[in-house]
Amino acid sequence: MQAFILIHTELGKAEEAAASVRGLHGIVSSEAVTGPYDVIARVDVEELDQIYDELVPAIRALPGVMRSVACPAVGHRFSAALHVAA
Repeated sequence: MQAFILIHTELGKAEEAAASVRGLHGIVSSEAVTGPYDVIARVDVEELDQIYDELVPAIRALPGVMRSVACPAVGHRFSAALHVAA
C-alpha cells in the first residue's frame, strides 16, 4: 500500500521532522517542502492498517510535529523493492 503523509510542523522544525520521519519503518522518503504542508513522506507498507495504527501515531509523537494527514494512493500498488527510477 502506497500513501503520502502530509505533515505540519512547528515553525523552523520541518528539516528536523523530515529527518526523524525517514527513520521510521515503512517510509520510502521524507522531504521538507514549501507550501501548505511542511513535510511530505512517501510510504510503502503491506497493509493500510499499518499507516493508521503505526506510522501516523509515530509521526505525530515526533518533536515539532503538530498534525498530519495520511493520503493512501488509489488504483495501484507500489513496492519500493521493485521500483526502478527511469
